[in-house]
Amino acid sequence: MKESRTKESRVKESRASKPRMNKRGRIQMPSHKIILAVLIMAVFLSVPATVAFSITEEWPTYMGNQYLTGNNDGLLPSGLGQIWRFSSRGFLYNPVPINDRVYVVSTDKNLYCLDSKNGRVMWRFQADSPLTRMPVFFKGMLYLPAGRFLYCLDGKTGKLIWARRDPSYGFYGTPTIAENKIFYGNRKGFYARELRNGHLIWERDDIYTYGGFPTYWNGMVYTVSKEYGKERAVLYSLNANDGTTKWSFEIPNSPEIFSPLVYDGKLYLLASEGLFILNAETGEKIGIIKLEDSPASNPIYSYESIFIPIKNGKILRLNPKTENLEELFTASGPSSLAAAGSTLLIIDKMKRETILFDTINRKVINRIKIEEGAPTSLTLRGGVMFLTAGNKLYAFGKSYEKPPTEEKIGEIARKIPEKSKKVEEKEPAQISGEIKSGGEQITQAKPEGKSQIQGVEEQIPKKTITGKVKDKRTGKPLSGKVEAHTELESGQIESISKEFREGEFKIEIPEKGKTDIIVSAPGYTFKTITLPDEKAIDDLSTEPLELSLEPVYQEQKIVTHSIHFKSDSANLEPLAIKTLEKILTLMKTNPELKIEIIGHTDSTGPEDYNQRLSELRARVVADWLIRNGINSKRIKAIGKGESEPIADNSTPEGRAKNRRTEIRIIP
Repeated sequence: MKESRTKESRVKESRASKPRMNKRGRIQMPSHKIILAVLIMAVFLSVPATVAFSITEEWPTYMGNQYLTGNNDGLLPSGLGQIWRFSSRGFLYNPVPINDRVYVVSTDKNLYCLDSKNGRVMWRFQADSPLTRMPVFFKGMLYLPAGRFLYCLDGKTGKLIWARRDPSYGFYGTPTIAENKIFYGNRKGFYARELRNGHLIWERDDIYTYGGFPTYWNGMVYTVSKEYGKERAVLYSLNANDGTTKWSFEIPNSPEIFSPLVYDGKLYLLASEGLFILNAETGEKIGIIKLEDSPASNPIYSYESIFIPIKNGKILRLNPKTENLEELFTASGPSSLAAAGSTLLIIDKMKRETILFDTINRKVINRIKIEEGAPTSLTLRGGVMFLTAGNKLYAFGKSYEKPPTEEKIGEIARKIPEKSKKVEEKEPAQISGEIKSGGEQITQAKPEGKSQIQGVEEQIPKKTITGKVKDKRTGKPLSGKVEAHTELESGQIESISKEFREGEFKIEIPEKGKTDIIVSAPGYTFKTITLPDEKAIDDLSTEPLELSLEPVYQEQKIVTHSIHFKSDSANLEPLAIKTLEKILTLMKTNPELKIEIIGHTDSTGPEDYNQRLSELRARVVADWLIRNGINSKRIKAIGKGESEPIADNSTPEGRAKNRRTEIRIIP
């Protein structure tokens, strides 16, 4: 077994680079290190931010999650009107939409941070080489692979935090973040570094990565090793803590590298011979499914299916439970995929179009034709699709009332000094300064008209809701937070949250629309109240709510009606996301917590249909949590169909109560 080179083996190197203190207690760097620190700085241009910044969302791996869907919230595209278009001097690739921003890389050597609502440039960072690899985002920091460098940037401001240079041929894939480490490989080895400062934790000089990207699951990092120019490849499962090999699997005759996908404890790996299925824990081969042609791009998982694009243009669907493989759709040639719920998004480069395909009804929903260049990559967030084609990035969603805006970038006026080839690592203190770009201009285009996704301009009549919150066991008044999320008649979501003390709250909500009220307190589970219409809101405003919260304990059950699905479907509604975020927060703040998700329906329709629908809805909730960072071993999903009603199914009110999701805390 090959052992990794660990942190301890690099003590001598770390001491040699440690800065000295002068008589005034300030860091005194040797003159040659000051010069080198300047050499690795990147040109940075700041544009004032226009939106509030949140660090609740993450994008820790290629395409955002271990299922490679390019979409973490599961929301279907809300429309196909062009909202805005952004242009740069170079080709654009791999947009990362997160926290109301879009980060996109360009062959003009720039990483652009755009406002996702209007495409305006908020800041940009210039590296020393053309950029094509997707960056990753974790806890407010953006990690950018660029040539031989790995940069860590503040996601809000673009400020350079640290940079690391490896003695290699550069990056050949997107890094992966897990366990407060960042994992990546190149032709010279495979590495794990600390997130906060980029210090090397361990390395493997016998693993060569010139394609694909690492995958993380349950304490293990999976990566494919292949020597340049050779057909033989090996899939390694490495201990994320120290880099030692847990198991390996040889892949014969594999000219191309694809990254593994992990679902339900099984690992799926595409190779020339077909789709290998392995036990993700042990590496034991479960089987291989032969394909009629070579793979075209990585597989993705969504809606209880694994989708596989092959080079003859066919999109195949694998049922992971039965291992049944079927042909789903045929594009004009090799394609790449993204997914949101049951909708598959297919990039057909030969026809220069993106196809939205309904995988349930097996039909094309729509096509987006790009005349100015072939589409190359796409991702989604909040029902908006971000698509790169040539030197442009498009945002498609609900249309503007007037023509969409376009943002253009002028010629870059400043070059970066060439970096020294002798530099391997730089400390954060050495590179904390910024170089402001001189003479460079960015043309800001003002929106024409008002976007439906940018907020409501007119005043909306409000109702005041009051309430009292106490500990269910002791009756003690609690302090916490109350949130109200309203889906307006326009389809927009209006949100407000307030802290409350001594067990009493007051909050104003729109008097029209569907509203979810969520009440929570530190150390307790949460409660949701769904107000489906104006009458329910009016009734609740006449007298205070009285709520009791319970501390987190085993066998506790949380019943919610606020995980909303589209009618007769397991596709999520936008209003469901806030409740899902509460469950996510509960599990992240209680890392030992395990839950069972139970889906229920009313009695409308055939019993077997309702049973299947409840199972699928529970699975969709589980998959949402997994995509957003929860270990799949902590979640169980089951469906009960119409078998356990809590109200009379003969009335609309009773049926609404029976359509629910239960979260049970399990041992």
